[in-house]
Formats: sequence, structure tokens, C-alpha cells
Amino acid sequence: MNTRTVKTAWLPVMMASALALTACGSVGTEPRQAQEDNGAAVPSAPKPVDLFIYTDVTDEVFQATWGERIRRQFPHVTVKHQQGVKGARIEDLVAAGTIPDVMRTQTTTIRDEYLNLGLSYDMRELVQKHKLDLNRFNPVYLQRIINETGASGGEIYGLPINSPSPLVLFYNKDLFGKFGVPYPKDGMSWDDLVPLVQQLSRSEGGILYRGLTTNYMSVLRDNAWSHPILNPNANEMADTAKWQILFNNLKRFYEIPNNPMAASLTAELQLFYKERTAAMYVGQINQFNSFPADLSWDMVSLPQLKEVPNRLSQLTPPYWSITRQSKVKDEAFAVIMDLLSEDVQLAQAKEGKIPTLADKKLEQAFGQETPALKGKNTKAVFYHPFADPTPLRKAELPVVPLGKQQTIVSNAFEKVVKQGTDVNTALREAQDQLKKELDTAKAK
Repeated sequence: MNTRTVKTAWLPVMMASALALTACGSVGTEPRQAQEDNGAAVPSAPKPVDLFIYTDVTDEVFQATWGERIRRQFPHVTVKHQQGVKGARIEDLVAAGTIPDVMRTQTTTIRDEYLNLGLSYDMRELVQKHKLDLNRFNPVYLQRIINETGASGGEIYGLPINSPSPLVLFYNKDLFGKFGVPYPKDGMSWDDLVPLVQQLSRSEGGILYRGLTTNYMSVLRDNAWSHPILNPNANEMADTAKWQILFNNLKRFYEIPNNPMAASLTAELQLFYKERTAAMYVGQINQFNSFPADLSWDMVSLPQLKEVPNRLSQLTPPYWSITRQSKVKDEAFAVIMDLLSEDVQLAQAKEGKIPTLADKKLEQAFGQETPALKGKNTKAVFYHPFADPTPLRKAELPVVPLGKQQTIVSNAFEKVVKQGTDVNTALREAQDQLKKELDTAKAK
């Protein structure tokens, strides 16, 4: 695991905090004391607190994952949860004046749905006040949100929740057996993968068997090179020579006979677990939750780029963020601290969720109590260190939300594969679209 120190101006200040990551259960408690009959002073009960939390998950998932824990640890806190759905998205809530206290933010949308809506709150004051040791987090998670929010002063706009995003190579054991091809192995390169895809891509009995499908958007965005889409120092696409390499590396697999790209990213995944006609799939680890119980599968580490050996993908986790409008920031922070505590992350790691604390025992616990991961090669997820996040863009430059950037690049790649557009032409068109987005951002 990459445990390099986050190089920011504020981190040395935070290093002074050596306390464990624990919930401050006393937050929200009034300082006055009540007297019992024997005259002994006892702390009064915490004041009741209403906490409004906005996420992108269903209420059922929220309650099972976090709601029950909050009620158990903070009986004085009443949680209202709102999933972001049509008519109740964050922009709707802001317009109605019903702003949540806590949000589950994503790096791909945090600018449009948090910063640009005037909701951002720098948590550094609360981090210091409640002695939260930031060094316990894997530093790539903290640096990621700093870079994506353009927090050149070290502002902390979110704390990382367990990540669903590490990329792995899934494979269908039955198809490998059917065609007599050896299983893939941890540590393989993309070059090593080519002959396997060639052997497994075939048409038999009227069925087209693909050797490999991918979440190409994630593969390109989260590349091990940590190569950004936008140039960190200029209003242009980052080094297109590297993007040519990234495009060509992935493009060659879709040029293998009988291995065409599917109609959509969703279809690329479904060919693996639903149709069961794709022998391998590169995607985020949490996709295993979609796999039916009778699918015979396993996984190996993400194939390596020869230009960047011994590195896995970048990570794009969600974060817990507090809104500046919240009247219960201390209580909200206490809840967040508890939800990110070691015991919670250990339990969630056992359930197959990637921990954000830099603790080997949490990695080793990954999937231990997850039936779908029983007997699977879970060490593949952590086989090499994760890649660093893409560099921080200069503060004076306009920024396009990552979600828009990745869509432009993904669409350009689809044009190359599906329409036969030349890689250079597709990248030049992507560059033009990015410049339009930059002009729009600059005008704002």
C-alpha cells in the first residue's frame, strides 16, 4: 500500500494530533451538571439533535450501512436521510432552503453539487478541535479530494468513506475451462493479456464469446500513470502523447477479431455476469455484488502498464462532507468520526468494502465475512500500491468537474473504437470540447 506522506501545507499541523480515530460521544452534551439525591454530580444527558444526511444511496442501504450505527452510538441524534432522486436532488433542496447537514459527496460531482452550490465547509477547525489524526488515512484519499476541489490552501472538504473504486480483472472460470485456456495471474501486464483475449474471442454455436470487456471510462480515468485529463498548469488537455498511449493500449483489445465493444458501459459489464459470454472484465471491485451466486468467477490484479510497473489504479472514493449552513457541525463531525472509526471500517472490510484507513490488518480482513468472496483471490485488490491521485490544478485556472472531463474522454474513446476515428483526431476533438468547458467555467 502506498503510504507516502501527503505533501500539503496543513498536514504538519495535523500530525500533532496523535489520538485515535474515535467518536466524541460527548459532543452536543451541555456542560451543566445535575445533582442526584446523594449530592454526587453527574453529567447531564446530551441535548436531542436532528441530523439531516443526503446521499446517493437508497434509504434501505443507508439504514443498514450507517443509520443503525448512528442510532446505536448516538441515541440523542435523530437522523433524517434523503436520497438524491428526481425532485429531491441537492439543487432542489438548496432551492427549497432545506439544506442537509451532511452529504455523501463524490470527486466526480463535488464541484457542481457542493462547491458551486455554496455548500462547502472547511473541516480543518473541527479536525483540530476534536483531535482527529489524519495520518491514519491512506494519504492518497486525502490528496485526492484536495486536488479535485482545488484546495490549494489545504482545505478539507470531506473525509473518505470506504472506497468502491479499485480496479481488478475478473474472469469466468467456466469459459476458461471450456476453451482450455490457463487462468490469468496476479501481476500480469496488458501485453500479457493480449494472447489470452485472442484465444478466448471466438464465435461458436451462433454465440459470440468475447475475451475481454471493460469499464473503459474507469480504466482511462483511473490510469496507473496518474495522468490527468486537464493540464494542471494550463487551459488545455494534459500531455496528449500519454493519452495516445492510454487509448492505444486499450483500443487494441477491441480490435481483436470477435471482441467488439458492446453498446454501452453497462452492456460491457452485463456480458460478463449476465450473458456470461465475456471471459474477462476489468472493472471496479464492488461489481462483484452484481454477480449471481452460480457464476464461477475469480479475480486477479489490474494488468500493469509497462510505462508504470507495480502500480494499481487511482482511487475515487466518496466522502463525508459537512455543509456550511449546518447548525450542528460538531454533532455532525462526531457522527462522521464514528462512521470512519477503526471498528466500523474493520467490520465493513470484512463485508467486502475497501477501507480508507492505512492499516494492513484492515486490508487482510477484506471479504472475510462476505459469502460472495469466500475462496476468492482477494489479495489481488491490494497486490501493488495504488496510484497517486492526479496533480492539483493551479488555483488561478478554471476547473471543469471531473464528471464532465471523464465523459468527454470516454466518448472520444468510443468514437475511436466504434466509428474508426483516428486516435489523434479523437483527442483533438476532445481537446476542443474541454476548451469550451474551460471557457464556460472561466466566464462563471
